[in-house]
Amino acid sequence: MIRFSTLDLMDEPKCYMYLVAILHPEGLGCPACHTPVAHAKVHRRDRAPLLSFRCACGRIYNALRQPCGKVPITVVV
Repeated sequence: MIRFSTLDLMDEPKCYMYLVAILHPEGLGCPACHTPVAHAKVHRRDRAPLLSFRCACGRIYNALRQPCGKVPITVVV
């Protein structure tokens, strides 16, 4: 079970960083060739903090595939 503060998830940048850490524990990288995101160029900035990156191999990707606020989270009480 993962414990987290729901207050932190209400803040879009904090939510993004939390989800990237959970979904990509080895670090964000290209899903096609596994090149680290540090070597990619930003493709789209219009949905900040969710940036889209273009890898040298041509693949365009981001960390979540959708805005942080639309990622389904199940809360167990």
